[in-house]
Amino acid sequence: MRPTLATHCTDTSTLRARQVLAGAFAAALAEPASTLGRRKHGDLGDVLSQAWRDACDACEQATSLADVGGAEGADRSIQALGIGEMAPAGADVAPLARWLAFDPATRHRAHQAVFGLVISKQCPAYETEYSHTRDATYRAHQMADIAGFFAAFGVAVADDDAERCDHVALELEFVAFLLTKLEHAQDEAGADRDEHRAICRDALHDFVRHHVAWWMPTFARCLEKRVDQIRQMGHDALVADAARALAGVGRVLRAWVCVERTMAGVEPNQQVVAPQVDIEPDAMTCATCALSGALTSAAPATP
Repeated sequence: MRPTLATHCTDTSTLRARQVLAGAFAAALAEPASTLGRRKHGDLGDVLSQAWRDACDACEQATSLADVGGAEGADRSIQALGIGEMAPAGADVAPLARWLAFDPATRHRAHQAVFGLVISKQCPAYETEYSHTRDATYRAHQMADIAGFFAAFGVAVADDDAERCDHVALELEFVAFLLTKLEHAQDEAGADRDEHRAICRDALHDFVRHHVAWWMPTFARCLEKRVDQIRQMGHDALVADAARALAGVGRVLRAWVCVERTMAGVEPNQQVVAPQVDIEPDAMTCATCALSGALTSAAPATP
């Protein structure tokens, strides 16, 4: 049976807060020169702080329902931390706003220092590089599943910046998209409202389960460790400061996965994963999977 814990905390204000956070993480972890990374951001400190408080409060409310045996079979098992996750109460969202406040050139230099010019072996930003097998066919199936989620909701990826569809930023952007769709479905009137809500809620649950919760905390922890490594490489003070902010993004991402996973009703991942980068990037691309940039509407997206 699909967990139902999250269905009690899907008011529009909570969904909007979750969408703001997912969208900010997507922009922060995108290649700064990409369509998604080039989005302009003002002072997001207060906005993200409020969104984080709202999301954490809703998550706490959801877990409290489970503690007292909440209705509709709330699942207590999803409250435990998954491997690599961080308790939301110990997270600080300020580095996310600070990283996005750096000028694009500084973010670009810091991003290159951390991730390099090719797929990083220390902290690859691609889901399939954390797969338990090196088999290219298995990984291609994972990527096809991601592309299938995108296609099912009528979205494509901007074609001006070649990027694989399993990039962390694109997956986070899709989570933000699903939260927006769910918010609209909440406010929808008419006979199809319940069906649309169920479709969006189920898609969010499945995408978080299969393409977010199992690998992003490990990626985020690898990102933190990578920044620790490059601190000794003699970068100038501005780039070093930006890299520290990026490490902070990774740290709060570990807590965000815990929040979003819990709200989506997904059990924590207890399987150890690690980067497995040993194939050429071209081996993982195909006509349907070599997507790029940022999600855009390819057609009217009906839930």
